[in-house]
Amino acid sequence: MGTKSRGGRQRKVLPRNFEARTRGIRLRAARALADISRERLLAFGEMSFSSLDAWENGRTPLTQKGAERSTEALRKVGVLCSEEWLLYGIGAGPRFATDSPFSFSGDMEESQAEKIGVNPSAIQREVDFFQKIHENAVVCNIIDDGMVPLYIPGDYVGGFHSTDFHLFADKVVIAQIEGLAPIVRRLTIGSKPGIVTLTCLNTSTSAPLKQLPDVRPLSVAEIIWHRKHPIAEG
Repeated sequence: MGTKSRGGRQRKVLPRNFEARTRGIRLRAARALADISRERLLAFGEMSFSSLDAWENGRTPLTQKGAERSTEALRKVGVLCSEEWLLYGIGAGPRFATDSPFSFSGDMEESQAEKIGVNPSAIQREVDFFQKIHENAVVCNIIDDGMVPLYIPGDYVGGFHSTDFHLFADKVVIAQIEGLAPIVRRLTIGSKPGIVTLTCLNTSTSAPLKQLPDVRPLSVAEIIWHRKHPIAEG
């Protein structure tokens, strides 16, 4: 990580391979959710081992065609993921297909789950699996309407701990702040090192923590895993 000076001000410069690395992290996370090897995934997609290995390890950036082939291969093994998420971190993240034995149930009472035919313990299996394969994982249950329409109450999101806050400027993150449960908010870099402001997307929210100005998080996490509330999924 370097710095460049413009008009007497220092600004941080992202590594040249930052895009390739972040795409690789998301592709690995999607494959990890499927719990299959690279060789096994290749059996379901028109990709070479060398290409998949280079994408996942950030040596070359995942291409549009590569994202298309990856999402198709993942779909065949029961994991749904959008090309936009693999490439840019937006849209639907990896999740089990609804006909998978591990399909998401959501945060609901057992009687409610029975009415719509889902397993109330499925979400916990997904959370446990996500945390098992990533030592630095954090998972957060959305409990307020502060991030509507991006996330709604009942959704679950996950990511990896980081203290490099500048990498996530103007992004929605999971923030861990001393004395508070993990919270999902939009991050803005503050005027001092390590200081950020966290805000809601929904300006009409009734959330008690609508804005957290000038806070020093213990860590933040880019959201790479998202499970929608089943009612929202339709």
